[in-house]
Amino acid sequence: MITICPFENKHVAALAAMMMEMTRFYGAAVSATLDAETTVSEQAKNMDMLLALHDGTLAGFATFKDLVPG
Repeated sequence: MITICPFENKHVAALAAMMMEMTRFYGAAVSATLDAETTVSEQAKNMDMLLALHDGTLAGFATFKDLVPG
């Protein structure tokens, strides 16, 4: 079963691993010194994320940011 939930700090390791896998798939260059988990934790403070979990295992994610007209 697929469930959708908001990102929480407990998801950092799984999300960082998925993002690194996605980066490798698309052939993007990544610094050898990158701490993916720290980067995910820091970026999560500036955007909203929803996760798709398949039987409790991360299967996908979406990021978004609310815009307020003004």
